[in-house]
Amino acid sequence: MNQYRDQYHEDPERAGGFDFTQDAPDNAVRILLYGHAWRRITEEDAPLPGQHAAEVASAAHVAALILNVAPGPAVMPPLAGIITQDKKPPVHESAVRVIETGRAIARAVTMAAERRRELAVTG
Repeated sequence: MNQYRDQYHEDPERAGGFDFTQDAPDNAVRILLYGHAWRRITEEDAPLPGQHAAEVASAAHVAALILNVAPGPAVMPPLAGIITQDKKPPVHESAVRVIETGRAIARAVTMAAERRRELAVTG
């Protein structure tokens, strides 16, 4: 929660319409990771119907795995079934974007947690 507030300068419970009162801690973390991914992957990058939501959910899934948080179900973007003559089919770009975004989210969360620990130690 603190990392999300620091990163985006807003309270996720108010800005995203999230309601954590009924969620288990892992669910709340997954919701925040999803919020991070939603902000980092634009709809312009994932223009096909359903692609943006699938990439966002997949990036949150990758970040959860890296952070040792029990992830929600993995989502496969709809592009996975498209075969093209190109050396790099559209699903390649989608997969790269998902993995890079998941890694970036995990790095941001880890760095923020380390900063908070350092501040707590120094008082």
